[in-house]
Amino acid sequence: MAPHDKNNQINLLLNLILREYNHWYYFDLLPKYDEDLAAYMQSGAENAFIKISLQQAGSVLYYPLTYHSLTGFHLFGPAPAWRKEGTDVLTVITPDVALNHLIREIYPDLSKPALQRKLEDLGAAYEHSLSRELEHYVPQEYLIPAEANEALTRWQEKAPNDDFHASDLFFNEFGDQDACSLLQGAILSFSRGKEIGTEKAAGQWAQRYMYQLLKSTLDLYLKEGVLLSPTYLHTGLCLDDDGLPEQIVFPGTQQTLNLALLPQNFNREKLNTFLAAHLLAHHLYPLIRAVGMIGFLSEERLLEYLNEELNHVKKEHAGKADFLDAVRLKVRASLPQLLEKKEEEEYTERYLHVHNHVINTRYYVPELIKPGAGEVVHKRYFNNGELEIAIRGFNPETDIEILHEWVNMDYTKKFWEMDGPIKDLEEAYIKHLGVDYSHPYIGTLNGEPIFTLELYWAIKDEVGKYYPFHPGDYGFHMLIAPAERRIPNFSYYALTMCMEHFFSFDKLHRMIGEASAAHMGTHNLITKVGCEFNKALVLPYKTSNLTFCLREQFQEAVKDVLERSCTNIYVNI
Repeated sequence: MAPHDKNNQINLLLNLILREYNHWYYFDLLPKYDEDLAAYMQSGAENAFIKISLQQAGSVLYYPLTYHSLTGFHLFGPAPAWRKEGTDVLTVITPDVALNHLIREIYPDLSKPALQRKLEDLGAAYEHSLSRELEHYVPQEYLIPAEANEALTRWQEKAPNDDFHASDLFFNEFGDQDACSLLQGAILSFSRGKEIGTEKAAGQWAQRYMYQLLKSTLDLYLKEGVLLSPTYLHTGLCLDDDGLPEQIVFPGTQQTLNLALLPQNFNREKLNTFLAAHLLAHHLYPLIRAVGMIGFLSEERLLEYLNEELNHVKKEHAGKADFLDAVRLKVRASLPQLLEKKEEEEYTERYLHVHNHVINTRYYVPELIKPGAGEVVHKRYFNNGELEIAIRGFNPETDIEILHEWVNMDYTKKFWEMDGPIKDLEEAYIKHLGVDYSHPYIGTLNGEPIFTLELYWAIKDEVGKYYPFHPGDYGFHMLIAPAERRIPNFSYYALTMCMEHFFSFDKLHRMIGEASAAHMGTHNLITKVGCEFNKALVLPYKTSNLTFCLREQFQEAVKDVLERSCTNIYVNI
């Protein structure tokens, strides 16, 4: 299937909408209290879905995924469904009808015929816009066509051979598996030639490609003073005798920049921002997606390889390439230019800050964010073994009913504000469990559920927008059910046990708290386990006391209670 056929054009548009439109979430759990949705989810082969809220129309779309990518560019199934808010019935519709619903929500002035015309060459228009993006960062008078850039020409003459293959023949940002057939063939050929398995071959091939692209681009930029756009659209790949990537070259007619021509006061941080996005979001992450999509190696493992190669090239350039460690990449919004009825010079530039996935390898703890359903991850015994306080992964099969009982008690309604039908609560927790940056744990006392604690990775949570975070910051919210009897120090013991588990993972750098400034009891509790007040944090929905707690602070604060409790009890028989 050609990368620019209609299915791939629809995939591209859907992915751009998800990147630039916020009212959606990913989920993969079968609901227990929404029978119509459960029946729809079981009617096809897909087991992952995206729910898109059409707020203007008062309806929702459910879109199945045939491939869910960490990079954010997925493959979509052929049978989306539409539902009017407040009703049970779902109607299966075609991708064209689903797109019409979406476009009416986002660009209501765009007619159906106009949308179909734009779809015909959407991929080409997107890639054309991407190829000219340097012009939006640097004034035209400083740009030089690649073929006229003598510094680039001299560098390219050092390439071991001039027999190259265009990188966009191997993969792109939005195509399906058929668009990666040449990449698949290259890896299989290398696998057969070296008599190694496809997983090992894919890892070696991808890792060599990553290094060659990073080295070529950064050598040009940091040593030769030449900046260009290193997307898959602008690169060529030279292979060695074994079929491994040997060199990346930059053929074609793209615009380039010699840094020496820039005025002294030019903001060069802008160039670092541009290069990071084009290297990662528009080249190496599409490579990772492609290798993952053809099934040779997981995207998580490929991200680890990328992190290794980034560390190599950063070391070679003595810290000058650290801009590639940005937590977020600045990516240009594409929908306005691709869909609106304006001349190019009339557009207002808009940029998105998207997650830099390689950060995951250094600071993301999947064991904390994705524990097994119902898995007891930690426990501790207090009061001479009388109190066993434990924490386990959330299990929607059993825990929705427990929480529904808690949140509908008169005592809790005003604090939790989650009362209502169990179907609504289930939907909220299915949404919660679908995100990749937080998890709602259940805490137990002597085996009985008694509290819930939400752990979240701050850089991807809403709170991360409002303070200067460290990438290893994790935060939490804790809610304790109404007690049948008062247990002295229970909240302190429970939070100590939870944080002991969280701090056992080295990637977690610091715990943050953002308890409401109106709840001094909660603030006093978290300071008791070592959290220190930083400042009042004004959020859209509350004013919080922002607190920080390092591992050493926690250990010092709870040293006595840990010494008086234990994690195991031995019984003599």
